[in-house]
Amino acid sequence: MNITYPALQDSVCSSHLLSGRKFDVSKLSGRRKIASLLTEFIRQNNVSKVKNTLNIYNVKQRYMIVSLKINGCPLIFTASHAGNVSLVNYFLDQCDANIEQRGTYVGMKSTPLWIAALRNHFYVVVALVEHGADINTQASSGKSAVSISCRNAKIVKYLIQQGADIDLPDARGRTSLMYSAPHLNICRRLLSLGANVNRVDHKGQDALHFAIKRGQLKTVDLFVRHGTNLLMKDNNGTTPLEFAAIHNKPDILEYLISTNQYGREAIISAYELLGSQFAMDYHLTYNAEQVKIWWFRAIEMRHGDTTQAPIMKHLSTNQRLVTNLIGEEFTSSDFLNQILHDVNSMWTQGLLVQSRILGPRHPTVIKSFMRKACFHINRTDFHSSLHLLYCLLSFFEQFTDPLQNDILDVVGTFSSILMHTVLANNSSTYYIFRIFHCFVKYVSYHIIPYLKKYGRNLMFHRIPDFERFLVEILDLLEFILNFPLPDCQGSEIENSLGELLRHHPRGMNHITLLQLSIRMYRTVSVVEMLLRCGADVNAVDNEGNTAIHYAILYPSQHQIEILSSLLQYGCHVDIVNNNGYSALEYLQHCRLITSYLKYCTLQCICARTIREHNVKYKHILSKDLAYFVDKHG
Repeated sequence: MNITYPALQDSVCSSHLLSGRKFDVSKLSGRRKIASLLTEFIRQNNVSKVKNTLNIYNVKQRYMIVSLKINGCPLIFTASHAGNVSLVNYFLDQCDANIEQRGTYVGMKSTPLWIAALRNHFYVVVALVEHGADINTQASSGKSAVSISCRNAKIVKYLIQQGADIDLPDARGRTSLMYSAPHLNICRRLLSLGANVNRVDHKGQDALHFAIKRGQLKTVDLFVRHGTNLLMKDNNGTTPLEFAAIHNKPDILEYLISTNQYGREAIISAYELLGSQFAMDYHLTYNAEQVKIWWFRAIEMRHGDTTQAPIMKHLSTNQRLVTNLIGEEFTSSDFLNQILHDVNSMWTQGLLVQSRILGPRHPTVIKSFMRKACFHINRTDFHSSLHLLYCLLSFFEQFTDPLQNDILDVVGTFSSILMHTVLANNSSTYYIFRIFHCFVKYVSYHIIPYLKKYGRNLMFHRIPDFERFLVEILDLLEFILNFPLPDCQGSEIENSLGELLRHHPRGMNHITLLQLSIRMYRTVSVVEMLLRCGADVNAVDNEGNTAIHYAILYPSQHQIEILSSLLQYGCHVDIVNNNGYSALEYLQHCRLITSYLKYCTLQCICARTIREHNVKYKHILSKDLAYFVDKHG
């Protein structure tokens, strides 16, 4: 890729420069004009014009010129990109150029050495290194000069000889060897230069995982011969053998088995996983024979050898819940033969296999269950999709962090598709209601206790994430309330919300669920439902605002109805926020109240009287009562 240089705007300036006329380099406009011309000369590979132009200035002035960036690139960066070793040396020796000054290349910030290595300019690389350039330089993407020059044996070998770190990781922890996995010869070269075959990235995956994912059998063999750890698990607990099965690489899987590093049960699990991938990846163009090969082979290994005890499938408590919801996993070839040509049943078997072997936290399991749930929703099979969502929520309960974005993404995607289907087909909201109930229960019994358990520091950092969960609850609630509800569903919604509100959930700025619903312009029915379920109408956020302040600050088309509901549920109209404003004047202006005494308690009147007459109450009243008085003046 070539850097685009700005065209010359002023041919007169060029002739002046060539005739020896000086520009005023003390001004930025003068330096920029010279730097633009020099950039064009470099593009034309006109070394003499560059040197003649700069030689009429002293070293300090030259430095000011060459340091200026044109199109995001200083002159030494442009010369390194062009491969002009003569100009690179000149800028360093005669202009005192900054050897580490970065330029822009396809959106990345990188040094002259990095761009020279990328462009395969060996002699420029040598010149920069000899002048003291950082040989371990990395672009803003995190990739090192060694990493991006892997295809050039000469440059890589030279940089390594000069002390470059061949295993220097990028921002994701990935090394040159990992990125080179698709190229066998490059991997050989890097290994011969000392690359570490067992170095892992931030996901706990080494170069072998990259080779497996790309389907590079010969590269896998190379890494095995260089001592890669075949039993090492990544951050998801996946071995290379399981990784090959998950990514549907039968030839690599059989090769790994041939290394004799894996036990009988590990091999059986790998065959079952591979069969599950064929059952799920190709469910639309179903290949029953491929599934049959691998699953029948696993059955034979489990039970066929009479000289050894059969290996039984061990089901965790969570897996037993999954089987109760979506069915039992196959245990015999007879059972498989009965369902072999039923694509949906075989797909379900694939889910059961994956969740048992990989566990509920594995991202492959989450994605597989989510994909099948969406498949059923698109065919309006809500019953099956809801059971899969129950499975997913049970998986999420196993997470160390119940606030992971994956959880919200799953529920949000699931509910959005279901809402669209309900509206398009005029279907019942029963299944949306079930999702709402499960999601509120998950927040009440897993997320809120988690936040309370780890204290204020965690809550401070995770409140933005938690507020997203509260917003999702409001989205679901508003959708459900747009439709008529049977009495039993209405009671269950009130019970679920009542349990949630008893935990006093708060979002950013200590906003309550009631205040959040008003700020997000939810309908009156949502506000009234929250009030009926016990939302504290007089709770305040960090700025001292109650729900009625929010109704005034965020006016909607339902503002009058919302204000009336808040008044009906006993909001204190005379509570002032941190800025000293109450809702009283606004409500009187809107003629919603004629006498504020109707909406004040005896305590409110006493508090206002204390403030109006400057009665001393600090250190006399209790802390709670003093706070109450503060809010009424």
